[in-house]
Amino acid sequence: MEGGRQVAVRMTVASLQQQHAERCALVGVVVSAIDGTPPAFVLDDTTGIILVRQFERPANAVVGTAVNVIGWCREHDGERYIASDIVKRIDVRWLDVHRRLVVSVTPATASSVAGATGVVEEKITDDDDTDIAMLRTIRELDAGSGAPVDDIVRRMGADAENRVVMMLQRGDVFEVSPGKIKVLE
Repeated sequence: MEGGRQVAVRMTVASLQQQHAERCALVGVVVSAIDGTPPAFVLDDTTGIILVRQFERPANAVVGTAVNVIGWCREHDGERYIASDIVKRIDVRWLDVHRRLVVSVTPATASSVAGATGVVEEKITDDDDTDIAMLRTIRELDAGSGAPVDDIVRRMGADAENRVVMMLQRGDVFEVSPGKIKVLE
């Protein structure tokens, strides 16, 4: 592009894994930080995870925070990653806005994104009280490294596992490590 930067394409991690783009804009939750040279972190946007490397700036992403990442799409040894230009903390509600914008930009994928998230438009139900109780239970069981899903299911009942999956898809909670989740604050 002459006289300026190339435009960043708004994408999901899943679409980035399937399509080629030079520059992309992703929104997700930081699920782990990697100390090293260069510093990096893992971004989860509910459609997948991707490594984000910060070559020119120190890592400013904190585990559990929602971030907007704009950067260059790269590949090394068959693994895609983002070489970030901008990493900015955002309100967690922007995750849903980003997901809806990506769907509106690519209507052909709207049904698959809706199916992947399970939620396009949510109605308020009596289950909201159950979600509040679930979040409270997760916080109580989280000793710092995440609440074990097995313990949550034992305490909340058989439907708790399905509710955990729904909450992961909506971005209310995130998986710290296999079988352990944290509430997104």
